[in-house]
Amino acid sequence: MDRKIKSLKDLTKTLDRGMGYEAVSKIVSDIEIPFEDIEPYCTWSDERYTRTQLHKTEVYELVLICCEPGQSSFIHNYDAQEGWAKIVKGELTLEQYYISAINGHIHPVSKEVLQKGATAYQNDYIGFHKMYNSGKERSVSLHVYSGPVEKWHIWDEDKGKAIEIDPWFDQKFDL
Repeated sequence: MDRKIKSLKDLTKTLDRGMGYEAVSKIVSDIEIPFEDIEPYCTWSDERYTRTQLHKTEVYELVLICCEPGQSSFIHNYDAQEGWAKIVKGELTLEQYYISAINGHIHPVSKEVLQKGATAYQNDYIGFHKMYNSGKERSVSLHVYSGPVEKWHIWDEDKGKAIEIDPWFDQKFDL
């Protein structure tokens, strides 16, 4: 019988037990944490989406992302890390991109609308991506990164190339 994950504390304890694609995919799909338990960690901005680090170890990082309608991440990758997302509230659209080795141009290759309860997986071998709130209400998603993301590569539209940046957080916790 499957054991559903009903709290953030339960989630961090479960992630502490083991990593790997299959294990984390199962853990993320089993998340059923009530929004009321996540809401105190949400922060909002009219300027951009927000990122809250909920927990970080040497092996993984748990991040809460909150988006107003229309807000979007950069087109980015994770510096060779893996990432899983669980949509907790609202909807997000995941767009995948391919960078041409011939001319260096970036091209969208897929788009998937993720509703509340959906999960997504991303790694750098899949390509660059962005997520954006394509719905009419606020969206909230939990993200697990294996290992913690220390650098991002974001696509700079003006320069026509990827540049390296440090990730930022609007808040940090150690749950």
